[in-house]
Amino acid sequence: MGVCHGMDIPFTFGLPIRKDIVKIVFTEKDRHISENVVKAWTRFAHTGNPGPMGDVQWPEFLSEDGQSMRQMAIDTEFHVVQNEYRDRCEKLWLQYLLPQN
Repeated sequence: MGVCHGMDIPFTFGLPIRKDIVKIVFTEKDRHISENVVKAWTRFAHTGNPGPMGDVQWPEFLSEDGQSMRQMAIDTEFHVVQNEYRDRCEKLWLQYLLPQN
């Protein structure tokens, strides 16, 4: 279903870039992702918009009609996904957390 909650924290704070701080072995791919995540957070703090990732524009989360959830998929190449987890999340909520009587 994706990465675990909180797994973005080391990348957000640039730990893969800072080899002197942690003893975890990060790959070059990890460093590349971290650099881009730090840039996006910095742009967001400065302008309110994380800006483009490469030549891909970062979309607003909800579409104009409020029905589609759009997210930036962050990897070595960036791309926008739409409703990626919606069906699976709804199924989880309905099956386990909101049992029908």
